[in-house]
Amino acid sequence: MTDIYVKSSGSNTSPYDTWAKASNNIATAILAGAEGDHVYVDYQYVETITADTVLDFFTGLTNQPMRLISVDPTGSPEPPLASDMLAGAKMNITGANTDLIVRGSCYIYGMIFEATAELQNKDIKIQGATSSSGSVFQVFDNCEIKNLATGAGAEVDIGYRDNANFKHVVVLRDTDIHLTQNAIIMTSCEVYWLGGTVGRMPTANTLIAVRDNNGRGGYLEVRNVDCSVVTTGDTLFDCTKRDQWNVLATNCRVGSGAALLSVSALESFWSNAKFYNVNNNDSTMVQFLEKNGFGSAESETSIYLDASDGTTNYSAKVITTDRVHEATIPYRFQIGVAWVDGTGDKTVTVEIARDGTSTALQDDEIWIEAEWADSTAAIGNTANNRAATVMTTPANQASSTAAWTGLGGTNSKQKLEVTITDRRPGPVTVWLYVAKPTTTVYVDPKIGVS
Repeated sequence: MTDIYVKSSGSNTSPYDTWAKASNNIATAILAGAEGDHVYVDYQYVETITADTVLDFFTGLTNQPMRLISVDPTGSPEPPLASDMLAGAKMNITGANTDLIVRGSCYIYGMIFEATAELQNKDIKIQGATSSSGSVFQVFDNCEIKNLATGAGAEVDIGYRDNANFKHVVVLRDTDIHLTQNAIIMTSCEVYWLGGTVGRMPTANTLIAVRDNNGRGGYLEVRNVDCSVVTTGDTLFDCTKRDQWNVLATNCRVGSGAALLSVSALESFWSNAKFYNVNNNDSTMVQFLEKNGFGSAESETSIYLDASDGTTNYSAKVITTDRVHEATIPYRFQIGVAWVDGTGDKTVTVEIARDGTSTALQDDEIWIEAEWADSTAAIGNTANNRAATVMTTPANQASSTAAWTGLGGTNSKQKLEVTITDRRPGPVTVWLYVAKPTTTVYVDPKIGVS
């Protein structure tokens, strides 16, 4: 592995292997290297980008990616030590309608990629590879990505339309993103944003939007990111395109009144998003929210089963769309997991309620399914309390006398029960299915086992 250096005062002498001979251009330094090499950049270095520029790293999945690291060159350490790592090296896009493209497998530490604030279409693009180049894994660690340009097409793009046969994974670790005009656009990629801050919300009022690419879709995971600038009138994720995405957001902060997700029942109903412990600025919390085109399940603190087994009372508020159907696709929600011992048959019970109606739900409209390890079959077993077949005359699920807080004078209380037998001691996973369109049900998240 070779060490390559970038510094404004370097002599720009190939192979740029000392601070004295350092390159004056980051793209040139990268092209001089190979898989596994280190490119060290003076943290005070600023490179002005006036024409389209590609940082072209190794285009293939590798366990030895090239590393681009911002460091303190004081004392000319060759090579720099971990204690010399210092964020601050910058690539500054000033040219009109100019793109800065980061392509190929790489690890990047402490870099600032910035498009300056003119009325121009400047893009910062994080790309995998062309369709013939292979899969790509990219890590941005303690970086800043800023597109301050105000042109109608100014974007931060992650992904690439033409790499349909390859995987593109991007990790944004403790990385801040600042936007002015448009959302972060994601195309056919897998992104993990693990810590950082949204420094500025775009005028498009959407933080992250997905783009169609022949149905490939993608995966997005956002953890421990401060999104406080996403507030009333803004949306965190827009999944209204045809491509299907899975989204997971945990332990994030959003502004008061922000919408978490937009989906289209006609286009992206298969997209699925899950939110856990997402707070906003007025100190309220979305304890959990799971949503797709068939329905949603969200923590609800105004209606809940009376109990004395915890300090926070809540239920799962389940709302279905008009696309659910008992014979094809009901809305499915994992209530939780309960532990059972190995003595005798067990009955699993889930309490439910509806507000504003006294009409009971039937076993072709709502049911639970339990999964457990069978004592005789290594593959395990399942049991449910749904109607036996789609031709079976439906029956009401069992009524319940359990006390609930928050229900109005007109309501319906029921319980969903299944019996599990021949099981080993261990966990039982319980799923809720709701097949009645445009229906709201409150579900107690504590699984009863008796």
